[in-house]
Amino acid sequence: EFIIEPQGPSTKMGNYTNSDLTLVTDDTNRLTITKNGHIHLGPKGAKDAQVSVNGKLGIGVNNVSTDVDLEVSGPIRIENKKFEVASNMPTSGLYNIGDIVWNDQPKPTGYVGWICTKTGTPGLWKSFGQIGN
Repeated sequence: EFIIEPQGPSTKMGNYTNSDLTLVTDDTNRLTITKNGHIHLGPKGAKDAQVSVNGKLGIGVNNVSTDVDLEVSGPIRIENKKFEVASNMPTSGLYNIGDIVWNDQPKPTGYVGWICTKTGTPGLWKSFGQIGN
């Protein structure tokens, strides 16, 4: 059962059934909202699907800041390297060579952060980027 239902200043659209909702063009799935709330953009398995966001994007935040285009609450991974923020190098968890923890309490003569130089739990960490006095 597909519904379109005006609700004051907005409109509710979807289904009441326990099944996924998919938007299609050219008989190809473009956006799927699964029955448990996961959202999939682009055809399943497509390596060339593109997603454009016009404006600011926030992941895990309540309100996106106006001074950045992307805001993330928590660690991120870029080119298979993990980046996170903390006040010390990790003492637990699995980390790989090249993962970086940025120091959230930098001080003169301290360090910008720590980099993992040997994969492990928690790996071997070395400080980098000494801050001037």
